[in-house]
Parts: sequence; structure tokens; C-alpha cells
Amino acid sequence: MGQVPEEKPRGGEMKKPPKPTGEVLNLGLARIRKGRTPRPKHGACRHLNQTYDEAERRVWCDDCGDEIEVFDAYMALINQYDRIHKHITSRTEEAISAEKHNLVSRAAKSVDKHWRKRDTVPLCPHCNEGLFPEDMVDGLSTASKKWLKQKRDKQKRDKQTNLL
Repeated sequence: MGQVPEEKPRGGEMKKPPKPTGEVLNLGLARIRKGRTPRPKHGACRHLNQTYDEAERRVWCDDCGDEIEVFDAYMALINQYDRIHKHITSRTEEAISAEKHNLVSRAAKSVDKHWRKRDTVPLCPHCNEGLFPEDMVDGLSTASKKWLKQKRDKQKRDKQTNLL
């Protein structure tokens, strides 16, 4: 016996929609296939816009629609973290440098403010001798900051041991 040919819909009739199969449709890929969204050249996409699905346990690129290997997605995440970490570190170093410069400026302003007074002069914080502007004009004796810092730290330790 022969097969009965399937009836084709006529001009005004509509086809029944297909039954749902439970599959998730990716409309982005459909738009790319139809030519509505330009697709990047193969290999040109850096996969910067990634989407993941925990249920499917996969990662794909929103720009080109390619599936991304898990290691590559992980490396993209690590590289982004590394860029942010380096940026924060450099900003912190800049802030510390500006703070140190600000400290020197504040100290100079404080000494200058005391020198402008008629009746007083600033005192050396260590020996309590007066610091006159004339002492600074002819040139200052200088020493290594590192050496002076070590000397000051040693004096503090000696004072603490003497108190005990």
C-alpha cells in the first residue's frame, strides 16, 4: 500500500507551531546566522563579554557566540584581576608619595610660620636649641636620612631599656 502524501498548507492556513522540546534557544546566535548582527572575524574576538550557565556548566562569548573553554575563561578572569591589582598598587604608591611630599610641605610651612613671628623662633625637636633663619641661609649641614633614622630608633630603644 502506498503512503498518503502529507497535505501542504494553503495560502490562508497556518502551520501548527512545533511542540516545545525543553531546549534553550540562543537568540543571539540566530541573529548572527540571519545576518542581523555582525559577527567578528574568527580569532579576532577577545571574548570580553562572557556569560556562564551553572546548569549547563559552560561559558560562552556574548559578542561572537563561541563557546569558551573553562581554562580560557579562568585566565581572562585572572588577567582582569591582575590589571586591577596593578592599578590599585600604583595608585596606592602615588598616594603615599603625595602624602610624604605633603608632610615636607607642612613642616616647611610650620617653620616658616614661626619665623614670621617677631618674638619667637622654632626650636629643634631634639636639642631644644633655637633655629634662626640666618642659620639656614649660609647652607645647612646634611646627613643621610637612613643613618639619622637608625640613630633616632636606637636612642628610642635605649630610652625604653633604661625605663625598665
